[in-house]
Amino acid sequence: MLLSAPTEVFWCVTNQCNLNCRFCLSSSTRFKQADELTPQQREFVLQELIDNKILKVYLTGGEPMLCPELMFFIKQLRKSGIFIELTTNATLLNEEKICRLIDYDTNRVQISLNGANEETNDLLMGNSYRKIWKNLALLQKHGLRTHVKVTVVSQNIFEIPALVQKLTHIGINHIDISEVHPLGRAFENWQLLKVEPDELTLLRETIMELQRKTGISLSFHSPTLQLLEDRIPARCSAGQSDASSCQILSDGNVIPCAFALVWDVKNNIMDGGLRECWQGLKKYQLFQNPDLLQGKCATCYKKADCAGGCRAIAYLFSGEIWGDYPFCPLTKENVHYEQQEKVAAA
Repeated sequence: MLLSAPTEVFWCVTNQCNLNCRFCLSSSTRFKQADELTPQQREFVLQELIDNKILKVYLTGGEPMLCPELMFFIKQLRKSGIFIELTTNATLLNEEKICRLIDYDTNRVQISLNGANEETNDLLMGNSYRKIWKNLALLQKHGLRTHVKVTVVSQNIFEIPALVQKLTHIGINHIDISEVHPLGRAFENWQLLKVEPDELTLLRETIMELQRKTGISLSFHSPTLQLLEDRIPARCSAGQSDASSCQILSDGNVIPCAFALVWDVKNNIMDGGLRECWQGLKKYQLFQNPDLLQGKCATCYKKADCAGGCRAIAYLFSGEIWGDYPFCPLTKENVHYEQQEKVAAA
């Protein structure tokens, strides 16, 4: 049964960004989009979050530091007892802004960093490496709880152990490492960014060893390895009745997850408020129906378990809403499913 309101909200306060990451899920640009909410409309969203007693709000973008009202939002949300995490590329931070974040009792800051050296990081993100390290040092100096998010791509995978060691050296004790997802610019650059399974396996083993040696919080998420181990894709989360989170886009549209960006489903918070939009996410329940699948997924004996995986990924790669999930071991090889299962079990 769907909750009356979400407990966690990812709020994209702007889709404008000063960088140009090759793997940006939202394809953010340097220019503010014409359909972005006005300051008055963003204040309405703020009040909706407070009135609906949301437990956690993740302020994202684009680059949220480009939103003029960001500090006001943080101050008001924290006054209402809402947990706040700010996701930023850190390049627009400075000592004065960090002190304000602390004064307003910001719970946590997440920083993106994607290379152990300047050349690699800036190849992936744009000119940012030196600014990020400078502001990481300031965040540590002032004691603001900070964790670093690293996106694994083919260009940086062999540098990640060195990056982890450099971060632990300056006192960062929480690092999230995630394989790139094929969405937005990452989908456009997929052939350049995608990582081979054997490289991901080696990285996971290295990360586990680093965690044992350092004792810091190191998380590693790889959809590729999870898929190879489970033998079927994870069921699409869109439309699930036990959902507890959603995303508010910079134009006010409310979606269940970042991948739902590919669907043109109108569900705008300015039309009926957050609670109505939350109930409106039931529109996505059709993606839980395995009987709608086509191609190899339609005849697969495992379809009731996975419902064809993430339908957005299937759509991006096949061009069909109900097309085959591209990375599934049971569909991407031209052999009988039963034969594949026998090979996997051997």
